[in-house]
Amino acid sequence: MGAPARVAAKLEFSAARDGTAHGLCLWFETQLLGDIGYSSGPGGAATIYGQILLPWLDPVAVSEGQEIQVKLRADLVGQDYIWSWNTIILARDGVPLTHFQQSTFQGANFSPDSLRRQALDYAPLLSEAAQADLWMLGRMDGSASLQVIAQSAAERFPRLFSSWREAFRRAADLSREFSR
Repeated sequence: MGAPARVAAKLEFSAARDGTAHGLCLWFETQLLGDIGYSSGPGGAATIYGQILLPWLDPVAVSEGQEIQVKLRADLVGQDYIWSWNTIILARDGVPLTHFQQSTFQGANFSPDSLRRQALDYAPLLSEAAQADLWMLGRMDGSASLQVIAQSAAERFPRLFSSWREAFRRAADLSREFSR
């Protein structure tokens, strides 16, 4: 079970101060239990969850208290989300001043080649990186340390790994994700 395939939210907020706004910055926050939680927000400690900037087409001069409305949506396509954000910046009298309707769809990877690789009749052939991952996973049978696996992987796949330490980083990632 993972994240939902489609999420949407309606956001309304006010500019915190006078200035020029360039878009929206989104980040992840969670409260796990009691005081335990974390955030990838500005000023916080680095986490594996980064921030995402959804830029506007043009910079907008905003005044403190000026209302901004956003319809935000994320749709899972393959392993990535297509984001769309419909932004309305209101004048003091509540009349829409600026309106942007945007999406990351144009920047999405929908090349003919990427679509072909997802077709029902496509017969895939592993890349060298996938072959290295498969080879390292095959050695994770409890008989060799990650260092030994990484040293052997660096020798076997020299075009992928310039050193055993580089191979170790990948082996450690695979171990973290798939070992018990």
